[in-house]
Amino acid sequence: MASALAGYPQAQKKSATSTQEKPDALLAAAMEKMSTGVWSVNGTVAVKKTIKLHGLLSGEDFDLTMEPGVNPNTPMREIVIKDKAWICSDGETWHAGSPDDRLLYNRAHVPIMADRRLPPFEKVGTEQRDGQTLLHVRLKVPEKKINPKELPQYWIVLDSQGQAQYIGHTEMPMFSQAKKEVLYCSFDYAPAKENIAPPPVGPPVDDKAYGFYDIEQHKFDWKGKIVRLQVTPKLLESKQIGEST
Repeated sequence: MASALAGYPQAQKKSATSTQEKPDALLAAAMEKMSTGVWSVNGTVAVKKTIKLHGLLSGEDFDLTMEPGVNPNTPMREIVIKDKAWICSDGETWHAGSPDDRLLYNRAHVPIMADRRLPPFEKVGTEQRDGQTLLHVRLKVPEKKINPKELPQYWIVLDSQGQAQYIGHTEMPMFSQAKKEVLYCSFDYAPAKENIAPPPVGPPVDDKAYGFYDIEQHKFDWKGKIVRLQVTPKLLESKQIGEST
């Protein structure tokens, strides 16, 4: 998105399609459309380190992968469908999880969350990308010299009539209450062609809960089976991106 920011002075020219509605209304309409259907998300969350986050969102259901995960050099994938949850932390073994563990979901979903009162946004400009028209808007503040990185920004995909279709990209800071620090998020969104589905797993090992050390020791014996994960506050905190705000 550096090109969008670098072209800011030229982007001030108003266009017919981008001025039919106020930025707030277009943004709210895009969020509302993304409250249904399945959407792909791909981006990063940066604090002291940068993690990659990608997958699918559909209402309160999700299939998201975080890189790196809990184990070094190994992605962690989590799937939640209604009241069912699965976690894979070693790339092979799935553990039964809790649908209330929504750390990854909150990071990816908060920027597009509908049904909330939005603060005023202002137009930065419009641009063409991959045959689409995107309206660039950002939070409206009285200070003119503030770093754009410190403000929520959205790139809204418009149709030929200038109506909002969905949010194609967003960049914004989020504050972590747990870590008392700011997380910088950058995500691309698009309509998804696939649906969220349970992992292809075998029967559960047993009814006991196991930690990551036990799972690592038995990963070959338990391959393809469900293992109930022993969840601790330290695990949910996540050393890299903090608890959900």
